Amino acid sequence: MQSDEKKKRFLRMIPGFIRKDFVRKLIAFVLAAIIYVAVLDRLSISHEIPGVEIPINPPSNFVVIEKGSPAVRLTVTGSQSHLKRLKPEDFTISDIEIKPEKYKEGQPYILELSPSNFHGPLGVTVVSVSPEILRIDIDKLETKELPVKAEFDLQQPLPAGYKIDRCIISPEKVRVTAPAMILKTMKEVKTTQINLDNMTSSFDINKDLVSPSPDIKISPQEVGVRIDIVRNFEEKTFTDLEIDIARRPTDSQHIELESVKVASVTLSASGENLHKLSMDDISIFVPAKNLTKPGTYTVKLNCSCPGGINIVRIIPETVKVTVK
Repeated sequence: MQSDEKKKRFLRMIPGFIRKDFVRKLIAFVLAAIIYVAVLDRLSISHEIPGVEIPINPPSNFVVIEKGSPAVRLTVTGSQSHLKRLKPEDFTISDIEIKPEKYKEGQPYILELSPSNFHGPLGVTVVSVSPEILRIDIDKLETKELPVKAEFDLQQPLPAGYKIDRCIISPEKVRVTAPAMILKTMKEVKTTQINLDNMTSSFDINKDLVSPSPDIKISPQEVGVRIDIVRNFEEKTFTDLEIDIARRPTDSQHIELESVKVASVTLSASGENLHKLSMDDISIFVPAKNLTKPGTYTVKLNCSCPGGINIVRIIPETVKVTVK
């Protein structure tokens, strides 16, 4: 009984116009709410989608200089439920191409865009694109032959006293395909660096060629290099050197030079050693060891000089001496 009384008191608190036919009014309210939500969902609203990338696919004989894809901002319409989860990747792009006949050398390619180029999910309409014009830096690919140059590692040079006599590269020229503006400035193709450290004899080696840019293609990509290494000797002639008689302290013979008293000598060595050499470091002499009996002899001259120095020639080669 108490429960029924509580229900009656609660119902008396509700206004009469609501209590009257309450069930039908409740059903009508629920239906109205459902219809409202459905209509709201179908109402078209506007939304912006930034960062939609434009793929640039030039013809095979062209290349895009600026790497990366340009991006645009799309303005789209659709229901709220469609737009709230929309991403740039949800759009497909069509009918965008580089037309060779529209290319002008040295100028950016003008690419015009419109909403019709972009296609979103069902229920989404693209109404505008910004910017509508893209300037694409492209260039035409060209091919020509260029000579190959051997590149040496300056931090790993030849040992002192050696030099490169000849460098033979095979093939001497290679085919280079590159953007026309770049190809105009190229004069040669270089090998990867060649290490000459501790090399004292000729050798053969295969070396890759260096491409300054991924847009530059070289064929073949490897060449053979023959390096001929020789001693790096210079020659220097010293003149008017007095001819000495090389004798032992125990020798009792008297030896005299006939007529010629001076000689000249041509020496060879590395430039560094040769430049340090002076006349005081050189001695031209007659070896008297075997001159034991009196008489006149034709004797070959000898030369004494520091280590690392080679004797090329002595003039005269021989002199006459008299032993008494």
